[in-house]
This record gives sequence, C-alpha cells and structure tokens, in this order.
Amino acid sequence: VSALKQNSFIDYFCMFFALLGVSVPAMTLGPLLIWVFALKLHILPVARWGTWQQAIMPAFTLGIGGAAILARLTRASMLQVIREDYIRTARSKGVSEKNVTVHHALKNALIPVVTVIGPMFAALVTGSLIVEQIFAIPG
Repeated sequence: VSALKQNSFIDYFCMFFALLGVSVPAMTLGPLLIWVFALKLHILPVARWGTWQQAIMPAFTLGIGGAAILARLTRASMLQVIREDYIRTARSKGVSEKNVTVHHALKNALIPVVTVIGPMFAALVTGSLIVEQIFAIPG
C-alpha cells in the first residue's frame, strides 16, 4: 500500500512506524510493553507462561522488528518493480490496476522478501533468548 501511494500521508505513516519498529530493539520494546499494557493499563498479564494472553506481548516483541524490516523491503522492492517496462506494458494493454499490482508487481517484488525470510529465522531464535528473560518465560 505504501509503495502504491508513494509520498502520501499513508506512505509516510507506514514508513514511520516501520522505521520505529526497526529502530527499537527487543530489550527496550519488551519492558516498554510491560510498563504500558501490564502496569499502567492492566490489560495484559506481566509475565510467565500459561494462557494465550501471556503470549501476546512476547510475540509482539519478537515480531515487530521482523515485520518492520519486511515492510520496508517490500515497499522498496515494489517501488523498483512498478517502474519496470513489463508493468507499463501490462497497463497499456488495459489490464486493471489491481491485476497489475497483484499478479505482476507484487509477485515479482516478493522475491527479495522471501530471500530475506530465511536468515530472519536465525534472528528470531536469537531474539527469543532475550524475550524469554524479559517476560520470565521458562525455556
């Protein structure tokens, strides 16, 4: 969405939060989430493991960094792909914008994204060690 609406409010909004997600490490995000959602708002339990509510903050802490990286990479890849000649050709042939986006652009833009997902699993496992300590998860 951000790549299709380049230089719009949606683009800047999405990329701001993606940059924030990339910039904030798990060792900072975890205690911040505990402080906000467990201690101040009393919405989620502080720590331990047992119910599904106790998995929300650790999962968010682990996932936000990777999701932000993938969002930025997907946007950059989409911006590169939508400027290619075959996209211009598909549009000139009268293919609908949705069809061009989904079948031509997104399919080719996801190649670098899929390539990056593999090494991200190693970072996820490494980050889980820190998250287990922060949220007192036995493991």
